[in-house]
Amino acid sequence: MGLKYTPPTIVNGEIEVVIEEQDIKSEMEFWENALIMYEIGEGLTMNAVKRFMMNTWNFVTLPDLYYHDEGYFLIRFRTRKDRDDVLKGGPYSVYKKPVLLFEWSPNFNVKEDILRVIPIWVIFPQLPLNLWGDESIGKISSAIGKPVMTDECIARKLRILYARVLIEVDVTRELKSEITVWNPAGGKQIQQVHYEWKPQFCTKCNKVGHMCKEREEIVKKPDETKRSWQNTDKEEWVSVAHGTKGKTPRAGLKAPEVEVACNNGFTALKIGTCFEDGGTGVP
Repeated sequence: MGLKYTPPTIVNGEIEVVIEEQDIKSEMEFWENALIMYEIGEGLTMNAVKRFMMNTWNFVTLPDLYYHDEGYFLIRFRTRKDRDDVLKGGPYSVYKKPVLLFEWSPNFNVKEDILRVIPIWVIFPQLPLNLWGDESIGKISSAIGKPVMTDECIARKLRILYARVLIEVDVTRELKSEITVWNPAGGKQIQQVHYEWKPQFCTKCNKVGHMCKEREEIVKKPDETKRSWQNTDKEEWVSVAHGTKGKTPRAGLKAPEVEVACNNGFTALKIGTCFEDGGTGVP
Protein backbone atom coordinates (compact mmCIF):
# COMPACT_ATOMS: atom_id res chain seq x y z
CA MET A 1 0.00 0.00 0.00
CA GLY A 2 1.67 3.14 -1.21
CA LEU A 3 1.43 6.32 0.85
CA LYS A 4 1.69 9.97 -0.03
CA TYR A 5 3.12 12.87 1.95
CA THR A 6 0.69 15.40 3.39
CA PRO A 7 2.14 18.50 5.07
CA PRO A 8 0.97 18.62 8.72
CA THR A 9 -0.85 21.59 10.18
CA ILE A 10 1.09 23.84 12.56
CA VAL A 11 -0.96 25.61 15.26
CA ASN A 12 0.82 27.89 17.74
CA GLY A 13 4.07 26.21 16.88
CA GLU A 14 2.69 22.71 17.54
CA ILE A 15 2.24 20.09 14.80
CA GLU A 16 -1.32 18.78 14.50
CA VAL A 17 -2.81 16.16 12.20
CA VAL A 18 -6.35 16.72 10.94
CA ILE A 19 -8.30 13.66 9.75
CA GLU A 20 -11.30 14.38 7.53
CA GLU A 21 -14.38 12.28 6.73
CA GLN A 22 -13.10 11.27 3.31
CA ASP A 23 -9.90 9.95 4.90
CA ILE A 24 -11.74 7.29 6.90
CA LYS A 25 -14.59 6.53 4.49
CA SER A 26 -13.10 3.32 3.12
CA GLU A 27 -12.28 1.90 6.55
CA MET A 28 -15.71 2.78 7.93
CA GLU A 29 -17.30 0.90 5.02
CA PHE A 30 -15.00 -2.09 5.62
CA TRP A 31 -15.97 -2.47 9.30
CA GLU A 32 -19.58 -1.27 9.22
CA ASN A 33 -20.92 -4.85 9.35
CA ALA A 34 -18.71 -5.90 12.26
CA LEU A 35 -19.59 -6.96 15.80
CA ILE A 36 -17.55 -6.91 18.97
CA MET A 37 -17.65 -10.21 20.90
CA TYR A 38 -16.63 -10.28 24.56
CA GLU A 39 -16.77 -13.46 26.62
CA ILE A 40 -17.14 -13.08 30.38
CA GLY A 41 -14.84 -15.33 32.40
CA GLU A 42 -12.08 -17.47 30.97
CA GLY A 43 -10.64 -16.30 27.66
CA LEU A 44 -11.77 -18.10 24.51
CA THR A 45 -9.38 -19.28 21.82
CA MET A 46 -9.73 -18.51 18.12
CA ASN A 47 -10.57 -22.14 17.36
CA ALA A 48 -13.24 -22.22 20.07
CA VAL A 49 -14.93 -19.12 18.64
CA LYS A 50 -14.78 -20.53 15.10
CA ARG A 51 -16.47 -23.75 16.25
CA PHE A 52 -19.08 -21.70 18.08
CA MET A 53 -19.82 -19.64 14.95
CA MET A 54 -20.06 -22.69 12.68
CA ASN A 55 -22.39 -24.53 15.06
CA THR A 56 -24.54 -21.60 16.22
CA TRP A 57 -24.52 -19.16 13.32
CA ASN A 58 -24.96 -21.69 10.54
CA PHE A 59 -27.81 -19.57 9.11
CA VAL A 60 -25.37 -16.91 7.81
CA THR A 61 -22.16 -16.92 5.79
CA LEU A 62 -19.21 -17.64 8.05
CA PRO A 63 -17.75 -14.22 9.00
CA ASP A 64 -14.11 -13.19 9.32
CA LEU A 65 -12.66 -13.38 12.82
CA TYR A 66 -10.02 -11.13 14.40
CA TYR A 67 -8.61 -11.04 17.93
CA HIS A 68 -7.69 -7.86 19.80
CA ASP A 69 -5.02 -7.83 22.50
CA GLU A 70 -7.43 -6.14 24.91
CA GLY A 71 -9.33 -9.42 25.16
CA TYR A 72 -12.17 -9.22 22.67
CA PHE A 73 -12.94 -10.55 19.18
CA LEU A 74 -13.89 -8.54 16.14
CA ILE A 75 -16.30 -10.38 13.82
CA ARG A 76 -16.81 -8.99 10.32
CA PHE A 77 -19.90 -10.19 8.46
CA ARG A 78 -20.38 -10.15 4.71
CA THR A 79 -23.65 -8.20 4.80
CA ARG A 80 -25.61 -6.00 7.18
CA LYS A 81 -28.44 -8.56 7.11
CA ASP A 82 -26.14 -11.33 8.37
CA ARG A 83 -24.99 -9.11 11.22
CA ASP A 84 -28.54 -8.13 12.22
CA ASP A 85 -29.79 -11.74 12.02
CA VAL A 86 -27.07 -12.82 14.43
CA LEU A 87 -27.93 -10.01 16.85
CA LYS A 88 -31.63 -10.92 16.76
CA GLY A 89 -30.82 -14.58 17.44
CA GLY A 90 -29.14 -13.83 20.78
CA PRO A 91 -28.34 -13.82 23.58
CA TYR A 92 -25.64 -16.47 23.29
CA SER A 93 -23.50 -18.33 25.80
CA VAL A 94 -20.47 -20.60 25.74
CA TYR A 95 -20.04 -23.12 28.57
CA LYS A 96 -22.99 -21.44 30.35
CA LYS A 97 -21.15 -18.11 30.33
CA PRO A 98 -22.69 -15.22 28.41
CA VAL A 99 -21.14 -13.96 25.19
CA LEU A 100 -21.72 -10.23 24.84
CA LEU A 101 -22.16 -8.74 21.36
CA PHE A 102 -21.86 -5.04 20.52
CA GLU A 103 -22.10 -3.20 17.23
CA TRP A 104 -18.66 -2.00 16.22
CA SER A 105 -17.95 1.72 16.40
CA PRO A 106 -14.68 3.60 15.81
CA ASN A 107 -14.73 4.88 19.41
CA PHE A 108 -15.17 1.46 21.03
CA ASN A 109 -13.21 1.07 24.27
CA VAL A 110 -13.39 -2.29 26.01
CA LYS A 111 -12.67 -0.77 29.44
CA GLU A 112 -15.57 1.66 29.16
CA ASP A 113 -18.07 -0.09 26.87
CA ILE A 114 -18.15 -3.54 28.52
CA LEU A 115 -20.93 -2.85 30.97
CA ARG A 116 -21.22 -4.16 34.49
CA VAL A 117 -24.73 -5.33 33.68
CA ILE A 118 -24.41 -8.94 32.52
CA PRO A 119 -27.18 -11.29 31.28
CA ILE A 120 -27.35 -14.33 33.55
CA TRP A 121 -29.70 -17.32 33.59
CA VAL A 122 -31.56 -17.28 36.91
CA ILE A 123 -33.56 -20.21 38.30
CA PHE A 124 -36.59 -19.93 40.58
CA PRO A 125 -37.02 -23.42 42.05
CA GLN A 126 -40.53 -24.68 42.94
CA LEU A 127 -42.20 -21.52 41.71
CA PRO A 128 -46.00 -21.94 42.13
CA LEU A 129 -47.69 -22.68 38.82
CA ASN A 130 -50.12 -19.77 39.18
CA LEU A 131 -47.09 -17.42 39.00
CA TRP A 132 -45.82 -18.71 35.66
CA GLY A 133 -47.49 -16.00 33.60
CA ASP A 134 -45.36 -13.43 31.84
CA GLU A 135 -46.59 -10.62 34.12
CA SER A 136 -45.86 -12.54 37.34
CA ILE A 137 -42.48 -13.86 36.27
CA GLY A 138 -41.58 -10.42 34.94
CA LYS A 139 -42.29 -8.79 38.31
CA ILE A 140 -40.40 -11.48 40.25
CA SER A 141 -37.42 -11.26 37.89
CA SER A 142 -37.37 -7.47 38.17
CA ALA A 143 -36.37 -7.86 41.82
CA ILE A 144 -33.06 -9.31 40.51
CA GLY A 145 -32.47 -7.07 37.50
CA LYS A 146 -33.93 -6.39 34.08
CA PRO A 147 -35.70 -9.50 32.70
CA VAL A 148 -34.94 -10.35 29.08
CA MET A 149 -36.69 -13.63 28.30
CA THR A 150 -37.67 -17.04 29.64
CA ASP A 151 -36.42 -20.30 28.22
CA GLU A 152 -38.52 -22.43 25.87
CA CYS A 153 -39.61 -24.83 28.62
CA ILE A 154 -41.46 -22.05 30.43
CA ALA A 155 -42.98 -20.60 27.27
CA ARG A 156 -44.36 -24.01 26.18
CA LYS A 157 -44.98 -25.44 29.70
CA LEU A 158 -42.57 -28.31 29.07
CA ARG A 159 -41.12 -28.23 32.59
CA ILE A 160 -42.82 -27.32 35.84
CA LEU A 161 -40.09 -28.10 38.38
CA TYR A 162 -38.49 -24.65 38.19
CA ALA A 163 -38.65 -21.43 36.18
CA ARG A 164 -35.60 -20.27 34.23
CA VAL A 165 -35.24 -16.64 33.19
CA LEU A 166 -32.49 -14.64 31.51
CA ILE A 167 -31.96 -11.45 33.53
CA GLU A 168 -29.55 -8.55 33.07
CA VAL A 169 -27.88 -8.28 36.48
CA ASP A 170 -25.64 -5.57 37.89
CA VAL A 171 -22.70 -7.71 39.05
CA THR A 172 -21.25 -4.87 41.14
CA ARG A 173 -24.06 -5.41 43.65
CA GLU A 174 -24.68 -8.39 45.91
CA LEU A 175 -26.81 -11.03 44.16
CA LYS A 176 -30.02 -11.88 46.01
CA SER A 177 -30.53 -15.44 47.22
CA GLU A 178 -34.25 -15.06 48.00
CA ILE A 179 -37.20 -12.77 47.22
CA THR A 180 -40.33 -11.97 49.21
CA VAL A 181 -43.45 -12.49 47.05
CA TRP A 182 -46.99 -11.52 48.09
CA ASN A 183 -49.84 -13.38 46.35
CA PRO A 184 -53.28 -11.85 45.53
CA ALA A 185 -54.75 -13.42 48.68
CA GLY A 186 -52.31 -11.49 50.85
CA GLY A 187 -50.10 -14.46 51.65
CA LYS A 188 -46.33 -14.06 51.82
CA GLN A 189 -43.89 -16.47 50.23
CA ILE A 190 -40.09 -16.57 50.30
CA GLN A 191 -38.91 -17.52 46.82
CA GLN A 192 -35.42 -19.00 46.54
CA VAL A 193 -33.12 -17.74 43.77
CA HIS A 194 -30.33 -19.77 42.13
CA TYR A 195 -27.83 -18.64 39.49
CA GLU A 196 -26.43 -20.89 36.79
CA TRP A 197 -23.24 -18.85 36.91
CA LYS A 198 -22.03 -15.96 39.05
CA PRO A 199 -19.50 -13.72 37.30
CA GLN A 200 -16.59 -12.34 39.27
CA PHE A 201 -16.22 -8.60 39.64
CA CYS A 202 -12.91 -7.10 40.71
CA THR A 203 -13.52 -4.08 42.92
CA LYS A 204 -9.84 -3.18 42.60
CA CYS A 205 -9.82 -2.99 38.78
CA ASN A 206 -13.57 -2.32 38.34
CA LYS A 207 -13.65 -5.08 35.76
CA VAL A 208 -15.84 -8.12 35.18
CA GLY A 209 -14.36 -11.57 34.72
CA HIS A 210 -11.60 -11.84 37.31
CA MET A 211 -10.65 -11.18 40.92
CA CYS A 212 -7.28 -9.79 41.94
CA LYS A 213 -5.71 -11.90 44.64
CA GLU A 214 -4.63 -9.88 47.61
CA ARG A 215 -1.12 -10.56 48.72
CA GLU A 216 -1.01 -12.18 52.09
CA GLU A 217 1.83 -11.10 54.32
CA ILE A 218 3.49 -14.11 55.86
CA VAL A 219 5.13 -13.39 59.18
CA LYS A 220 7.93 -15.80 59.85
CA LYS A 221 8.77 -16.75 63.39
CA PRO A 222 12.40 -16.23 64.36
CA ASP A 223 14.37 -19.44 64.56
CA GLU A 224 14.53 -20.69 68.11
CA THR A 225 17.38 -22.78 69.48
CA LYS A 226 16.85 -26.44 69.95
CA ARG A 227 17.63 -25.96 73.65
CA SER A 228 14.35 -24.17 74.32
CA TRP A 229 10.92 -25.23 75.46
CA GLN A 230 7.84 -23.05 74.99
CA ASN A 231 5.89 -22.74 78.20
CA THR A 232 2.36 -22.10 76.99
CA ASP A 233 1.08 -21.47 80.51
CA LYS A 234 3.47 -18.64 81.37
CA GLU A 235 3.95 -17.54 77.74
CA GLU A 236 7.72 -17.37 78.15
CA TRP A 237 10.74 -19.32 76.94
CA VAL A 238 12.65 -21.42 79.47
CA SER A 239 16.05 -22.97 78.72
CA VAL A 240 16.58 -26.56 79.76
CA ALA A 241 20.06 -27.86 80.39
CA HIS A 242 21.32 -30.81 78.37
CA GLY A 243 21.88 -33.45 81.03
CA THR A 244 22.34 -37.15 81.00
CA LYS A 245 20.45 -39.63 83.06
CA GLY A 246 21.45 -39.49 86.71
CA LYS A 247 22.52 -35.87 86.66
CA THR A 248 20.52 -33.19 88.41
CA PRO A 249 19.24 -30.40 86.17
CA ARG A 250 19.86 -26.78 86.99
CA ALA A 251 17.87 -25.44 89.88
CA GLY A 252 14.61 -23.68 89.11
CA LEU A 253 14.33 -25.03 85.54
CA LYS A 254 11.72 -27.51 84.49
CA ALA A 255 10.12 -28.73 81.30
CA PRO A 256 6.40 -28.17 80.76
CA GLU A 257 4.03 -31.03 80.32
CA VAL A 258 3.32 -31.68 76.64
CA GLU A 259 0.20 -33.49 75.46
CA VAL A 260 0.75 -35.70 72.42
CA ALA A 261 -2.26 -36.52 70.24
CA CYS A 262 -2.18 -40.13 69.14
CA ASN A 263 -4.68 -41.77 66.79
CA ASN A 264 -3.07 -45.18 66.35
CA GLY A 265 -4.71 -46.90 69.31
CA PHE A 266 -1.71 -46.68 71.66
CA THR A 267 -1.51 -44.47 74.72
CA ALA A 268 0.95 -41.62 74.22
CA LEU A 269 3.89 -41.27 76.56
CA LYS A 270 3.70 -38.22 78.78
CA ILE A 271 6.71 -36.08 79.62
CA GLY A 272 6.51 -35.31 83.30
CA THR A 273 8.31 -32.91 85.63
CA CYS A 274 11.98 -33.56 86.27
CA PHE A 275 12.68 -34.77 89.83
CA GLU A 276 15.66 -33.90 91.94
CA ASP A 277 16.95 -37.45 91.73
CA GLY A 278 17.23 -37.14 87.95
CA GLY A 279 14.12 -39.13 87.10
CA THR A 280 11.53 -37.88 84.68
CA GLY A 281 8.39 -39.08 86.33
CA VAL A 282 7.50 -41.22 83.31
CA PRO A 283 6.48 -44.80 84.25
